Amino acid sequence: MLRIANRLLFLMTMIAIFCGSAFADGEKISQLQIKGNRRIESAAIQKVIKVKEGDTLFADKVDSDVRAIYKLGYFEDVKASLDKTDAGATLTYQVTEKPVVREVRIEGNKELSVDKIKEALEIKQNTIFTPKDLTKSISKVKSSMQTKGIILLK
Repeated sequence: MLRIANRLLFLMTMIAIFCGSAFADGEKISQLQIKGNRRIESAAIQKVIKVKEGDTLFADKVDSDVRAIYKLGYFEDVKASLDKTDAGATLTYQVTEKPVVREVRIEGNKELSVDKIKEALEIKQNTIFTPKDLTKSISKVKSSMQTKGIILLK
């Protein structure tokens, strides 16, 4: 078992050493692209990006930009890629937006008013969906119902 662990540690170390960064530091950026955004304006994303067209590429700056894009809170995935052409290097930030709640429907309720249930919901229409908000909403609705003496909940 120890032998397998040592081999795995060695393999991971070699991968870290030889793979390094996917970007060649020192490359000049001729074009900067943002792809995958549908609701969030490219201008909003560009405001947090420090690397600009004409800059020299450094992997740590790109990593910092990826983190800054994540911190906006609108994306569940952000990737950076570099394409080299005769015209120069194109740096592309590929984003995947988090889902948005389009509609909140309350069905099958006969015990509480729809307004009381909506009041307890953390999830609101036209906001970014998070599983955490869904869990909170379910908990709050159950609590409201139990306060009213309703105990048979699913």
